[in-house]
Amino acid sequence: NFDCSGKQLLFAPEWSYSFGLEHVFRVGDFELTGRVDTAYRAAQETGFEYLEQTRIDSYALTNVNLTIQPYDASWSATAYVLNVGDERYSISPQIGPGNTFTAIFSAPQTYGLRFRKNF
Repeated sequence: NFDCSGKQLLFAPEWSYSFGLEHVFRVGDFELTGRVDTAYRAAQETGFEYLEQTRIDSYALTNVNLTIQPYDASWSATAYVLNVGDERYSISPQIGPGNTFTAIFSAPQTYGLRFRKNF
């Protein structure tokens, strides 16, 4: 039996917000679109035991991308960076049999290019 009265709900951070900003620039016969997204999550509990090992610490993630495409939008190219600050956090900490601790961690900083062609 666990008495959870007065405790934080599981997977329910006290504060959570997301913010995005996008701007389109005209460059000759092209559109250049820049976008920045940021999300913040306060610390959250993941287990009824309310142990430090099963708590997800607060974190903030920022993603950026830059897209170029002609006005007819027949194709586009996007350069992106996900998790700009390389913020690593546990997404599913658990206490297993024999008091073993396991966790899966978030993806590291990722970057790349995307190309799209409309037919």
